[in-house]
Amino acid sequence: MLPIFCCWICHRPIHLPKNGLCSFCQQAIVHPPYCMGCGNKTPYYTNWCGKCSPEYNWECLIRAGELSSPLSDLIYQFKFHQAYYLDKTLARLLLLEIKNARRECYFAMPEVIIPVPLYHKRKWHRGYNQSELLANQLGKWLQIKVESEWIIRHKHTPTQRGLTSKGRKKNIDGAFSLKKKVARYKRIAIVDDVFTTGATIMEMCRLFKTVGVEEIMIWVLART
Repeated sequence: MLPIFCCWICHRPIHLPKNGLCSFCQQAIVHPPYCMGCGNKTPYYTNWCGKCSPEYNWECLIRAGELSSPLSDLIYQFKFHQAYYLDKTLARLLLLEIKNARRECYFAMPEVIIPVPLYHKRKWHRGYNQSELLANQLGKWLQIKVESEWIIRHKHTPTQRGLTSKGRKKNIDGAFSLKKKVARYKRIAIVDDVFTTGATIMEMCRLFKTVGVEEIMIWVLART
């Protein structure tokens, strides 16, 4: 007798276990058109909208869906409840949106994928870096190199939400550094789970552009 595989959300039996979701839960994930500059919902796909901050220093942002149930439930389990086995399911949602966004607004694919690093103590406590798990799956499917150690995180930064622009910059100041000897890439993609204020990613982009990176894409599961 063959084993029965169930949907991660509703636990219905599924025929394609690699997807992790049944067709009902897949369709329940909300992913309307959005601005590919800031990730906010828009009537149609666009590169920049009136809500884009002038501080954003990347060329394109892609998100798998809105931060609402059931996607938010999956992300919460993945990030905070040791559900590292959800990496393929969540990465697949992001992969589908990358392909969809490329049809809507053509862009060149990156030469390398870089996950947002965790501070070493937090990674040790959690046991894994969720962004790195996503990046590894995407790199395998897209056949793009993943660089997990190109950028180093030196300190744990508290949440940026509620801070002023000046406070966010102070909070993230000195949090990252690049390795002295790094390969030179022109196009990169930064992978994270959830986009919040953008301060962390902006600091990473700033560092990458000091070493000659010209185009940066942000790939996230959702934005707040």
